[in-house]
Amino acid sequence: MQIEVCDLRCRVRLGCTKEERAYPQEVSFTLRIALVDHTSVKSDALEDTIDYMRVFAEVEELCGAGEYKLVEKLAYDVGLALKSLSPSIEDVEVSVRKKVLPNAESMGVTVRLSEVL
Repeated sequence: MQIEVCDLRCRVRLGCTKEERAYPQEVSFTLRIALVDHTSVKSDALEDTIDYMRVFAEVEELCGAGEYKLVEKLAYDVGLALKSLSPSIEDVEVSVRKKVLPNAESMGVTVRLSEVL
């Protein structure tokens, strides 16, 4: 089973230069959290799954805690933070998008923890 959160928006200090990191900018996350345990599909119990509010809080806390030069590192750190929420999380995929180019809607990266650990 996979939990998916699409277009979760947070503000983070992100960019290659100090000037770019001086002010928080909005980024958009798509999160895919693969669970080993599928009990919740039958039990309808919150304790058998991952609480979405914990996911949101974890991402917001991480975004507000520091600054990043690379979108890749932000995605990786978010993935690690989410994986640590529960032993029933098998894998995490994090996509991060930001508006950076005038002639493109956005740029982004996708990091799957199982591929980089």
